[in-house]
Amino acid sequence: MNQRIEISASLICIDWLNMGEALAELRAAGVRRLHVDIMDGSTTKDLGIPIPALLQARKAFGGVFDYHLMCKKRGHLYDLIPQQLGDTVSFHVEESENAAQEIRTLRSMGFRPGLAVRSGQSVDEYAKYLPEVDLLTVVAVPLGSIGAAGDPHCAAKVRELAELRTKLHADFAIVADGNVTPMRARDLVEAGAGILVGGSTGLFRPGISIENAVAELRGSIARGLSLRPKDGPALDMIEEAA
Repeated sequence: MNQRIEISASLICIDWLNMGEALAELRAAGVRRLHVDIMDGSTTKDLGIPIPALLQARKAFGGVFDYHLMCKKRGHLYDLIPQQLGDTVSFHVEESENAAQEIRTLRSMGFRPGLAVRSGQSVDEYAKYLPEVDLLTVVAVPLGSIGAAGDPHCAAKVRELAELRTKLHADFAIVADGNVTPMRARDLVEAGAGILVGGSTGLFRPGISIENAVAELRGSIARGLSLRPKDGPALDMIEEAA
């Protein structure tokens, strides 16, 4: 295990006409995680990425896939989505009939289980599950949206969760998802985030190469780490992706 802050590239924001080239550029820039949104229209206005496309992305990219499920019926999907060691699956607790059982099921299948929550959502709705999960994805934009303005209070929520993690003696990674611009990345890392989802405002921006966008985000990560108080939240323990 290495102590580091990871960038997880949002697959839904990639240039789909040139997906192979974009994935190769991400690999060359040292990105080893893909954030994969899976939607069925039941809780979002959009649809997600089809299984055949995921299979092609897996062949081209490898690495860790961070699956974020935004659909009410998903049990059958766990047998369909391509999986390899280290992959994570996060679901929304309010969409689960039995969140504790679903967490156990995912772990038994070889996934690293996680929860996804809206940044404005009360911690009381999911706190009891936090000791059982490997990661917590904090979504700062409306579910399923691309390029939407992020919740300005997201960093404060991340800080609250980092403090709660210490209080619970838990070790889940905190994922910041939604409008992770370089400026917001600095604040999110300072607050305690361990994985940043790079999307249309972070990695895939017009007029800047993926290589330069990654470098810019890493610069923001370094500044965020330098601003963390010495007695503040510890770095997340994130497994290095292959």
